[in-house]
Amino acid sequence: MQDALLVKHRGRTLILRSADIQWISAEGDYVGINAGGKKYLLRDRISRLEREFSPGDFVRIHRSLLVNRVNVKELEPRPFGECVVVLDSGERLPMSRSRKSIALRLLQESSMPVRWPLPLLHTIATVAVLVTVLWSQGHAQQPAAQSLLATEQAFANCSAAISADSAFLRFLADDGVLLRPGPVNGKTWIRDHPSPTLMLRWRPALGIASSAGDLGFTTGPFEDWETDDTTGTRYHGEFMTAWKRQADGTWKFVFDFGAGHPQDTWNVRAAPTVLPQGDSGEAGSDTAGVRGMLLSLREAAPASLSSDIRLLRPDSLPVTDVSRVTDVLNREKTLVTRTPLFADVARSGDLAYTYGTFTTPGDQNGVKRGYYFSLWKRNPRRSWDLLWDVLGRAR
Repeated sequence: MQDALLVKHRGRTLILRSADIQWISAEGDYVGINAGGKKYLLRDRISRLEREFSPGDFVRIHRSLLVNRVNVKELEPRPFGECVVVLDSGERLPMSRSRKSIALRLLQESSMPVRWPLPLLHTIATVAVLVTVLWSQGHAQQPAAQSLLATEQAFANCSAAISADSAFLRFLADDGVLLRPGPVNGKTWIRDHPSPTLMLRWRPALGIASSAGDLGFTTGPFEDWETDDTTGTRYHGEFMTAWKRQADGTWKFVFDFGAGHPQDTWNVRAAPTVLPQGDSGEAGSDTAGVRGMLLSLREAAPASLSSDIRLLRPDSLPVTDVSRVTDVLNREKTLVTRTPLFADVARSGDLAYTYGTFTTPGDQNGVKRGYYFSLWKRNPRRSWDLLWDVLGRAR
């Protein structure tokens, strides 16, 4: 066994102790010894070094990579059970699936603290997702909005741990709709157009559910990127999702849309908030009349706005100030024409939503046509307040 290497570098012979080596890469007949921010070439075999170093000091995470486990800072999950090893120097190294179970066991045996971002392992993540969903929907006394937020978080966990495609197929309702670019059955489209390189993560910031507990909505920040994009580009935005309680008591989402913007809001941490329900009562029974009203709207400037108003527009951060929202909607009166395609109302008549297309003769943030998604909340005067509204580009 050995705990140091002799390396020739610029006419000098250096002694590199194993504790100073962060990682080793196989490079043909040579190995690259990475230590102290520098790389040294040594004519040797990575398999021999793996055998010669003290057992457990270095972990083989890939056929061409050995990593000093004391330098492992974090493990990032990737689609299909893969993950990336992040070192304390910031280096990011791929871990192959074939070596994952052994490598993880050796890393866990280390006496050094390793921060494991949850969820990490496919199996652990799957169990965690199922437990979260069962917990959120197995307690009759739990408020509907709280169980909805728990389900949304389980949905996000599933995407981070396994893949976006798997998460969407698990949490989409059978009749759930996605815009690709027009309205399509979400499950059918995902099965026909798999995206194995897409990484998508999000978290709920706000949630609201009807007093009947059958309809709910969530919103929050998201970011996505392609794992095969070597530029490291990430895209940010805000999502809004409509959920319906299914016959078996579970929440499934039926519509999902959002708007992108250039600012990273993903790292702005805040606990998710439950918004107060709308006003139901006797007027809540006229769901057909409400649908008819929503399907007749050609603009989103109602008589009143909810105090929890949230406006999403392409390339802009969410607008939540009532006066600013009013200004935006008034400007859009003469620019934006909406054509409703679908509307639905909670049984309790306190929440509703609609989506459709919009067109504008001018240039609306670079978009001349696209889709909208509006959420409505009944107020104590029995009229409807605009709660959330999105104009965006479909994929």
